[in-house]
Amino acid sequence: MPNFLTLDSHNYKTSWQFQWFWFPLFGWGMGLSFHAYHVFINNGFLGKKWEKRKIEEFMREEEQKRWQ
Repeated sequence: MPNFLTLDSHNYKTSWQFQWFWFPLFGWGMGLSFHAYHVFINNGFLGKKWEKRKIEEFMREEEQKRWQ
């Protein structure tokens, strides 16, 4: 939020006809959105729990093949 206020005030002082502060604000928002997706959503899909389940599944398959 402080970045937005800084960019907004600088844009207001220089030239308010073209509001260029939206471009860096949009880029910052996109970066924040991708980071939030990676932290909160993507980790749930292919996170540690999934990895642990897959390892256990492969170990069970190997154990069954070993005894046949």
